[in-house]
Amino acid sequence: MFLYLPTFISSKLHVNVRENGLLSALPHLCCWLLGILAGHVSDGFLSRKMLSLLAVRKLFTALGLLLPAVFVVGLLYLGPGFHGTVACLTLASATLGFCVAGMVINPLDIAPRYYGFLKGVTVLIGMTGGLISSTLAGIILNQDPEAAWSAIFFLVAAVNVSSLLFYLVFAAADVQAWAQEKQLTRL
Repeated sequence: MFLYLPTFISSKLHVNVRENGLLSALPHLCCWLLGILAGHVSDGFLSRKMLSLLAVRKLFTALGLLLPAVFVVGLLYLGPGFHGTVACLTLASATLGFCVAGMVINPLDIAPRYYGFLKGVTVLIGMTGGLISSTLAGIILNQDPEAAWSAIFFLVAAVNVSSLLFYLVFAAADVQAWAQEKQLTRL
């Protein structure tokens, strides 16, 4: 969906995005900043022992997947106002930054020795999902450009919520047995 943000801004807000690059960059900049802030806040929770590692990962993943879904669906119920739409789009993208302190860093918790490999696999899976969703969004937009945005936004929200449910059920934060170093004994 975020690949089509410039298209949405252009078609719904009638803003030429080529002339206003800051408007296109603002959601991504805010996401980056919130990701850094989320990392510091999650480290604070952990260092003060306020929450367990698993609880922190699940909390920040929940924030990073639910809040964007709420803001994206909220776009459908806003009027045609420029400022409200930009605020919702920016918040939808920015709150994804919470995932940095959640599921994004989680492979380091479960398999520190294999973090590089696991990160590569998760990025590949994520990019595959991004490719499929971008293609699907393009198909939906070509069929009915005016009504397509509601279908796309609900699709984004559904993917976020289903991803969150999957993560909440299967997430772990302990080093997995297959990732632990074997202790060699000398005879």
